[in-house]
Amino acid sequence: MLRSPLWQALHWTEGPWKLPNMQHSRLFPTVSRNVFNIIVALFLLSLVLLSLSAFHNGTLGDSLLVRPGSNANPSQQQAQSSPPQTTDRRCSAVPDLPNVAVAIKTGANVIYDKLPMQLLARLQCADDPLIFSDLAQTLGPHQVYDALADVAANIKSGPDFDYYRQLQEYQKSGQDLRVLRDARPPAWKLDRYKFIHILKKTWEMRPGHDWYIFLEGDTYFLWTNVMLWLQQLDPNLPQYLGQQSYLKNEPFAHGGSGIVISREAMSQVFDNDPDITSRYDELAQKESYGDFVLMKALQEKGINLTPYKPMFQGERPNAVRFGPGRPSGERSWCQPLLSLHHVTPGDVDALWQYEQQRQDPTQPILYADMYQQFMAPSLPRDSDDREDWYNLSDDAHIKPPGEKAERPIPEDEMTLVQEQAYQSYDKCAAACAEYHRCMQYSYDFLAQKCSYSFSYRLGEKRPPTSDGRRHKSGWMLAKINKDIEENGCTSLEWEGFHA
Repeated sequence: MLRSPLWQALHWTEGPWKLPNMQHSRLFPTVSRNVFNIIVALFLLSLVLLSLSAFHNGTLGDSLLVRPGSNANPSQQQAQSSPPQTTDRRCSAVPDLPNVAVAIKTGANVIYDKLPMQLLARLQCADDPLIFSDLAQTLGPHQVYDALADVAANIKSGPDFDYYRQLQEYQKSGQDLRVLRDARPPAWKLDRYKFIHILKKTWEMRPGHDWYIFLEGDTYFLWTNVMLWLQQLDPNLPQYLGQQSYLKNEPFAHGGSGIVISREAMSQVFDNDPDITSRYDELAQKESYGDFVLMKALQEKGINLTPYKPMFQGERPNAVRFGPGRPSGERSWCQPLLSLHHVTPGDVDALWQYEQQRQDPTQPILYADMYQQFMAPSLPRDSDDREDWYNLSDDAHIKPPGEKAERPIPEDEMTLVQEQAYQSYDKCAAACAEYHRCMQYSYDFLAQKCSYSFSYRLGEKRPPTSDGRRHKSGWMLAKINKDIEENGCTSLEWEGFHA
């Protein structure tokens, strides 16, 4: 059995290392037994002290590193980019990790539903993530900060904050906050005030990082993909990145899909402008979306969105569009996927397990990989369709004559087969097979509506409702397989659609 040098030293007078007493006098004829024992004891004590010193420098010394947000010099701050000590394979897969700060936005009424699983899986690689809500509390070892603490007093006293005051009362009286999980409209009103304050607080609490990643409680970031992507970008440029949504024909980064902002952009927004949050509290009163208000604050400083759709994704895995897109020429296939939204705890676990079990965790996960992992195995095997299932087909609709359909088939492409698609499920299937862009279809029996998708999507089970609504869905598997064969990934596409 192998023994450490320290163990051997402590036991050198026993067992196979024992020297007979008769040898003591032969080796040290002029030294008494007591003096000899004192020398041995001092020697062993010095070995113990040296071992303890090495252990302290190798482990406990790491805790003396300056935390992000302190007055660390650049070399100390760079040390924070090393992955946390964890068995999560993603954390050490990418060398020279970008120096990132992660902040999560959630609500007190849903924090116990969304955050625990995220902290166990998705956020293991994040170094001391900040959690913001509409109520200050704790979540195990994590401090949850009140994102609304510094909202302008005149606004905070208004009706938008009635729910905020209710949360405080529930907390003071020890009531279960989960009973408020259905309070969505008032929680939504509060949410629009959070964004700009979360950014400012994160900049104050974690200054000097290269990149700032802002997520929601039900957003999943694919860590390796995000790190590989950020390595290609320059944090010294004012960058505001995400999936584009539109309001008033203005693009803004969708908060649920995740928002990434560079160090330079954060500096330009918040340095030398202490009143910026109070100005945008006023705007938040008039707007519906906090991520739109945030865009306005960045836009004021000359920082515009760089769109990265579909790399940032606003859907959960079963709703993701694979292959061709609704706009002609768009395709979600060879891009690395950065984020997913509306994920359930089951989704988080499945995604995390997939990231852990991949053969090579250093390689990015593409849309094509996600299809093979999450959609292809779930498609029907013995037929092309599934009862009581809605596969989210919504790119084109055919309804009975006299009923206006949203996104209708163009008139010059309406054949007799297309015109009759609304009449039955079988005719809907035949019409999809004929239509060149249709990859899958769904039929609503109550509304007599035939719907197409130009992408392939999995969707979800939809049991019949009490009013008689029932769905049945089908996939053009031959078309899908042909599309996949013709569009292999010869290179990675690290760019988003700009349409």
